Amino acid sequence: MKRIVIGKPEIQKENEMVKLISHISGDFVNKDLYFEVEEKYELLLCKERIDAFFVALIPYLLYRSEEQEKLLVCCEAPLSQKLFYQVTQLLFPALSHSIDYFHNIEIESELENSIYERFKKGAATGVSGGVDSFYTLEKSRKEYDKEYKVRYGFFGN
Repeated sequence: MKRIVIGKPEIQKENEMVKLISHISGDFVNKDLYFEVEEKYELLLCKERIDAFFVALIPYLLYRSEEQEKLLVCCEAPLSQKLFYQVTQLLFPALSHSIDYFHNIEIESELENSIYERFKKGAATGVSGGVDSFYTLEKSRKEYDKEYKVRYGFFGN
């Protein structure tokens, strides 16, 4: 199985700029990926989770994976549980079904959910009364894990 490792993010300061850097390594890559902001925004960078780097790499990861041999992505820092759920249950299946050269991947990561504790009572969605709304409600009722089931609807004229 081919493999890519997304390294634990770290912060580096250079002049008046700050970089959030992660080393990406594996069978066919060995590079640093970074996000750069002005120093005044340093407190907004998150080095505790790998989410930003994982999302940035999604097209590359799906492209490099193969139908016969899935790519294993190992994360050296936690991935948000909500992000993991959304990409594995919704985004990856849709993309790999719609785009011939995108294939599902395996993810090996610790999952972090502490920032979502206050949302454990369920999810909300807009309800227009149309086919899409009813489909969303029905799919939620049948398929989603308990904490992602739609419990609240919003109808606006």
